[in-house]
Amino acid sequence: DKFSNPENPAWIAAQRALEKIGAETDPVVNGGMSFTPPVGFPYGPHYQPYYPGISTAVHNNIQAGFPPLDLSLYNSQKPNLPFVKPKLGNNLGKVQYQARGSLSKGPLPPSVQNTVSEISQQNFLGNNKTKSFFQNGTQAPGVPTVKFNPTKKPVGLLLPSQLKNEDCDYPLISKVSHPPLRNYILRAFKSLPNPNQKHKLLNYLEERVTPLIESGATKAVNWDSEPLPHEVGYIFETFSFSKTQKRPAPPVNMPTKKPMVGMAMDTSFVGPDILLSGAKVTKNKSKNLKDEQINGPVVDKLKEKRAKRFANELGKNFTISPIKFTPTNDSSPIYFLDTKGNNSYKFSEISMEENFVGTSTELERRYLRLTERPRPDQVRPEAVLKKSINHVLGKYYKTKSYDYAGGQLKSIRQDLCVQNIRNPFAIYVYEECAKVAIENGDKEEFNQSQQQLRQLYSLNPNTNNEANFFGYNLLFLLYTNNPMDINKWMQNLTRDKKNNKVVRFALGVFHALKYKIYPRFFELYHQAPDATSKHLINIYLDRERCNALKIILSAYQVYIPLEVISDNLRYEINELREWLKAKDIETVPNKEGKEICQGNIFNFRMTMDSNVESPKKVKSKKRKIKNFPSPDEVASYLKELPKCDSYEKSFMHRTNITHVLSTLTDFIITASKDGILKFWKKTHHQGIEYVKAYKCHSHEFIDLQSNHNGTLLATLSTEDKSAKIFDVSNFDMTNILSFSFKPFSCAWLDRSRDVIKALAVTDIDTGAVHVFDSSDSKNALKVFDRMHRSPFTKITYSSVLDIAISVDSKGILEYWSGIQRNFQFPDSDVKFSSKLSTDLLIHMKEKVKVYNICSSQNGEYFATFSSDAKYRVFKTLSGKLLSVFDESIDYYDNNPLDYEELNISSMDLARKKAIEKEILNDNYIPYTIKMKFDYNNTILVYPCIFGIKMVNIFDKSTLRMIATSETMRICALDICNAHPFNEQLMQSVATVRTENCKDLSEKASEPDPLIVASGLSKNRFYLFTNCEPLTKDDKNSTDNRDIINEKIVQENVKPNILDEITDDSSMIREKAIIHTSKGDIHIKLFLNECPKAVKNFCTHAYNGYYNGHIFHRVIKNFIIQTGDPTGKGTGGESIWGGEFEDEFHHSLKFDAPYKLGMANAGPNTNGSQFFITVAPTEWLDGKNTLFGSVIDGFNVVNSINKVQTQEKSVSEYLELIQCVPLDTAEFVFAYGSGAISQGNENMKDKMVDFIIITNDPLKFHADNINKNPSHYSFLRKIGPKRITEIQTKFGARVYYNSRVESNNRMIKYGVISTDNVLQDLLDWNWLYVAGRMQKPILNVLKPTKKIEEAMEINHTSALQLALLMVEDTFTFENLFKHIVNISYNGDFRQVIGEDKNKVNKIVHGSYDKFMDIYKPLLEKDPRVTVLSDKCEQDNTTQAVYHRINLLPLGVINCLQEKWKRKNEPRKDVEEISFTLANRTDFDVIIRDMTSSIVAKSSRNQTIKNALSAGFDMENNVQPSIDFQLKIEEVTLNVKVIVLEYCYIIYIGKRNTIDIMTMGNFGKSTLLDFSPGACSQMYVESLNLKLSKAFPGKQIFINTDLSSNDSPEFWSEIFLKFVPKLKEV
Repeated sequence: DKFSNPENPAWIAAQRALEKIGAETDPVVNGGMSFTPPVGFPYGPHYQPYYPGISTAVHNNIQAGFPPLDLSLYNSQKPNLPFVKPKLGNNLGKVQYQARGSLSKGPLPPSVQNTVSEISQQNFLGNNKTKSFFQNGTQAPGVPTVKFNPTKKPVGLLLPSQLKNEDCDYPLISKVSHPPLRNYILRAFKSLPNPNQKHKLLNYLEERVTPLIESGATKAVNWDSEPLPHEVGYIFETFSFSKTQKRPAPPVNMPTKKPMVGMAMDTSFVGPDILLSGAKVTKNKSKNLKDEQINGPVVDKLKEKRAKRFANELGKNFTISPIKFTPTNDSSPIYFLDTKGNNSYKFSEISMEENFVGTSTELERRYLRLTERPRPDQVRPEAVLKKSINHVLGKYYKTKSYDYAGGQLKSIRQDLCVQNIRNPFAIYVYEECAKVAIENGDKEEFNQSQQQLRQLYSLNPNTNNEANFFGYNLLFLLYTNNPMDINKWMQNLTRDKKNNKVVRFALGVFHALKYKIYPRFFELYHQAPDATSKHLINIYLDRERCNALKIILSAYQVYIPLEVISDNLRYEINELREWLKAKDIETVPNKEGKEICQGNIFNFRMTMDSNVESPKKVKSKKRKIKNFPSPDEVASYLKELPKCDSYEKSFMHRTNITHVLSTLTDFIITASKDGILKFWKKTHHQGIEYVKAYKCHSHEFIDLQSNHNGTLLATLSTEDKSAKIFDVSNFDMTNILSFSFKPFSCAWLDRSRDVIKALAVTDIDTGAVHVFDSSDSKNALKVFDRMHRSPFTKITYSSVLDIAISVDSKGILEYWSGIQRNFQFPDSDVKFSSKLSTDLLIHMKEKVKVYNICSSQNGEYFATFSSDAKYRVFKTLSGKLLSVFDESIDYYDNNPLDYEELNISSMDLARKKAIEKEILNDNYIPYTIKMKFDYNNTILVYPCIFGIKMVNIFDKSTLRMIATSETMRICALDICNAHPFNEQLMQSVATVRTENCKDLSEKASEPDPLIVASGLSKNRFYLFTNCEPLTKDDKNSTDNRDIINEKIVQENVKPNILDEITDDSSMIREKAIIHTSKGDIHIKLFLNECPKAVKNFCTHAYNGYYNGHIFHRVIKNFIIQTGDPTGKGTGGESIWGGEFEDEFHHSLKFDAPYKLGMANAGPNTNGSQFFITVAPTEWLDGKNTLFGSVIDGFNVVNSINKVQTQEKSVSEYLELIQCVPLDTAEFVFAYGSGAISQGNENMKDKMVDFIIITNDPLKFHADNINKNPSHYSFLRKIGPKRITEIQTKFGARVYYNSRVESNNRMIKYGVISTDNVLQDLLDWNWLYVAGRMQKPILNVLKPTKKIEEAMEINHTSALQLALLMVEDTFTFENLFKHIVNISYNGDFRQVIGEDKNKVNKIVHGSYDKFMDIYKPLLEKDPRVTVLSDKCEQDNTTQAVYHRINLLPLGVINCLQEKWKRKNEPRKDVEEISFTLANRTDFDVIIRDMTSSIVAKSSRNQTIKNALSAGFDMENNVQPSIDFQLKIEEVTLNVKVIVLEYCYIIYIGKRNTIDIMTMGNFGKSTLLDFSPGACSQMYVESLNLKLSKAFPGKQIFINTDLSSNDSPEFWSEIFLKFVPKLKEV
């Protein structure tokens, strides 16, 4: 019972008994002892322990019958005694025992000595069973705490035969005769702190005393004053722990945490012989492990062998010298032996003292991994290390021996770690280690140095090279190619780090590899800012070269020119040949002498990835199949949903209902457009009853949401930027949240146990998510401003899983959690680590917009509704798509059987389809469509084109459809609980009469299904139940199921207008309201800036002049125009009876939408017509009077602008062109400003341009000359055959007849053959007719199928070219402008004649037509994502290369010719395309190619037009040179335009056109002079004079009119003009 007393006989008896059999005892902390048995100690099955956990040597083998020892007291009284490591026994290894539980108390009887002596004298080595048992290494039965760890041999074992009497207690005394030495030995053993360390003391004394005894020098030492061994620190205490023991408390001077704060232990310093404290001993141990003593001669020999092994590994540059380990005064704890053999260490547990300083002065020291605490003379101090690092680096850069430098640098780092040096010098050492390691391709060493540097940089901020190594880290991460590590790196990127040249270089490499711009990557490789960056890229350079070659291979089928590979890989030809040869690709010259690649290209493409070093892919686990509900279960679930097709009742609001909601507390909430919120209460089997109404917002609701248990409600309004919070149970408002942004949607993020009821609100403009405490609106709890970059974000939240899912307009889904997990990503719940392994990106892939999202009751599923009219159901945790339900019109058109059984008439079907198109095209209505999961998480209920559909989300079957007979279109719906919320109803049952109790209780137990729904543009909400609506024949019926619970308010009542106002000043106002059938438009008038326009407008309004006018002109995305009493755009006058002048002010600009302007037919022609813009129209500045702007009713303006407009009557244009024979015409279309609206211009004043495509141009011209000879110029005299030749061989293959009058309107028509127009449409040989057909045209005659297909190809080609011109993100307007510019770039008329705003006018005037043509093509393009107001495209090198290859053949040929002329002539088309795709100026080059086609064709066609029809006045050519000619006192304004092949002379005073054309048609030179009105005499005289002026040229006089003008007059003008012409 006094076990802690050293005199206790029990302790002495047990200790001596174990020592006499050669066992070593160790105390353990929690009560007990551990020992190592000697060879042959019995552990056979015939020794059964009677108490588990107690040492077998004490209890199993002592058959005396006395009480066992109470070892538990040792732990309570001596908890901090030192630990010792046991010795290792032969063939048994280390065996540890531990006392557990409470033992009975009692002293050890004296007979224990005899019993122990008998046990020790037994010879168990002769027991074969025992011996074989030991050899098997198994555990003795009944001894659960024994573990066998066999080892090779015992080390330093002392057997009982070596100890005799007193000498056995104090060894070595028998050899010593000198008394002081004997006393010294006795004092050393008696004063030993740990008696179990006697063998270590004995080894020390033998080494020191034996030489003195042999030499007789024992008396030379003063042994009385000699310090004892443990006093000088020679004896180190070792630590050993069993599996269940705790780690001892560290000394006071030892840090309790990691020894190096902020710095992980360098793993390269610790050898495989170190056992860390607390390391667990595993069962799988090697049988050949070396268990060594810490000190002694045996260990010295082993260390010498290990030093030789390290030297052999590091090279022959090292010499091996004996290493002697001497005692040290340092009392720090040593390292421990590792018996695991697997090199799995916890290096952070190794303790280092901060005050340890080395004393070695060696510059070089070989590196050995530590197995014990080093001595100071083995460690170099910091001053020596600074010299050593310079010495080692200097020697390395001379010899380039990494074997030498690697070991030396490791030894320097080891000395730093031992001395705990963590200053800037340590940073410098690790930086140099990293540079040397990566230079030699040692990725592991570099990564280890990088990890140490991160910790050192945190301890030493503002280090010079920190930013450089930050960039090196990214370059190394590109080798591992781990997206998560790269994302973490990007998060740590700061603005200061971006300014570093290495970081900028690393970012450039990252972007080049991310977007696979390999030429840029290889250029950066050669432009690396330092050698380390280049060495880092070297480790994955070959991998990226292979990837680049794979892309090149995808563009070639058989042979690859070697120059292409060399240019793109930035490889020298000779090095490239060797590299390709290593890849089994040979290079040979072809017939043209060009070196090409051939050989095993296909195999290289197939096996290349396996040769490139890349991270291994982890095999994905198979999905677990879940048991879905059975049909019987689904049928029972269906009972809780309504089955009646018609709604039972409906209730009213004053305005249209936008939202309906049902809660778990049996409340129904409805919201209408006027901001009114109503509460209704559902009673079981008794319908609903009205509770309360609130005027929540001054504008309409944008969202309405309740929390998971239906106790809280939030309403949102975008206009007033606020949210109202309600207590549903008490139907009372509790709080108002005001925002600085416009809210769009909300979701409650609370659970039942949450104290803070969080509400998430999204920003309608940015898509940011703000989380607020519903009871505090001052500050947001969390703001996600980077999670969504697109607007219109919707959120759903599952309180069961605590997972919120948000989605934006791009279809990007994001996961996050509630307030309990700090709104973090729920990585512990979800089953995916990347969205790429899920189906969450399907909306973005399909390029659809998500309108709404909802979760199931258990949170395991969620559903979305998108712009393609599809409902998609996902699994929440895995992100996988479970089912898709298509409700689009196209689906029902292709599957009519799905709705035939509904017996819907064709008229109703057409009406429903029209409504469906209107819904999907609206900007607001689709967001109000709401679906809901049933309470059993199996059925999805959603509105569709035919009513309400209930589907099974697992087998995708349609279970039921209701509301099919109703006329309204259901928009929002919610499912009410089919069972009562509480027991109040059952309590009320008990209060009724006894005879009715049974019936009521049975009725109460039945489900009462109810669906509440709203209709499109309806001010009622509808209740669908299991009950049919009552009829008049029923006893309790009402006349109408539509309950009149609101007063009918007459809407849109116009205010009274005074009939007569005598005071003119009272008519003029600064504000006005325009009442339309779509709503009211509030406008502000600029009275001070435009007084006349405002007075004209106000007077007309007060006089009722504008009443009943229609918006006769509606151009989408441009203007809406009204004010014409005729409704045709040609009528109206001002209040003064005519027209009045323009009023322009410098502060008024058409730089924003919703501006009010006066329509006119030219300068100073304002009348009564005015327009409102819906987009910025800067080109109207200075042309139209801006006298007002819209201040309210913007949605009304937009709705008017989106109405369906009627195309201009085709018959009108058909009548115009029927003046020519159309028998051979295959297609006729009108184009230009006379047929297609361009801006705010009046088409009636424009000449109409036609193109006639004929399959027989010769017949057409022959018939047309006979019918309309006046349409032709003098060329009619050469006949139809020559005209046909001129048409089909010169210019753009179009023959124009200009300024033809038809039905009192001027027209111009061009004729082209079918073959030529197909060439132009498909190949862009001339880009003339094809360019005109790229813009909207008016089809007068329907084209043939062949031409129609060619037109679609032409549109696709134009789109591909325009996509090459625009940026990654672009608007539709910008794209259409580039399409229009295709046929205008290079046309000289755009430079000298055309209106500079013509492109803008065309796009804005025909925006909707452009959308009809090109938006479907954009949606089909897999590299383009079409959003609501803009598009995003893939602009990588592969995408550019793909689009270049899709360009027409004419552009490709021109590209090849231009490239060969300016660059390398040997490159073929594929090479040029690939090289061009990798250039940054590819758009400029392609634009130049197309402009060269247009320039040539437009120039030649202009010359041709001069011959065929004269110069066109409609071109509005502006002169470039003006000068005066004074003839016979008549001043003529002569304007000359110099072209490449012709001179155009315009004499404006005489109102005639004189055109002189000098063109080169074949070998003949023609001169055409068109004097206009002249006589025959003048023609003959002019011909004679022209022949003299231009000898050798053919002269044609182009005149069809007669005049009395003097020939001499015209002749004199011309002859005097010729010198001026030559000067020009």
